[in-house]
Amino acid sequence: MRTVFLLLIVTGLAMLNLSMVHTNHVTLTAYDFDIEEITNRHGPSIGSLEKEGLFDRSYNEWMCFPVHESVTLTCTEHVMVKVVKTPMIAVYAAGEALEIETPPITDINCEETVKVWTELLEGQSNFCVLAAYLQNLPHENYGDTKNRSLWILDAFKTGNGYWMVPELLEKLESNHF
Repeated sequence: MRTVFLLLIVTGLAMLNLSMVHTNHVTLTAYDFDIEEITNRHGPSIGSLEKEGLFDRSYNEWMCFPVHESVTLTCTEHVMVKVVKTPMIAVYAAGEALEIETPPITDINCEETVKVWTELLEGQSNFCVLAAYLQNLPHENYGDTKNRSLWILDAFKTGNGYWMVPELLEKLESNHF
């Protein structure tokens, strides 16, 4: 009886995942929360040193947003040893701005990634990101009064599919959780 019940649950989840391929509304599944748990299993996804000298830890979490004119997909530049272009999703709503970008140390082609994200968003009413909070951004850098925060992205999901940073994709494909 227990085996039949588990088989029904697994079949139902598989059907839910298959049905998402043709929908314009993304729904997070048990698999998505497994991915979140895997990314956080060995401690915080990222951390930053605060002004007070304290280390601030941040874990990945799924966040979902409606697709509307206040979402921008773009490339941003960071000066490291050289200038690095990083793909970024900017979400603007209710006086807040979330800037969600891939880790600048990851070798990701920005233009190609933005193109993939654009294709994943095509025909969708919402999208979800798996990201970890890094820091608030100072207002004076942007000339406005919006509260801005920077998040580091590991995965992007719509009803059309997923995009993941290469490191996460490799973990999932090799089963090295």
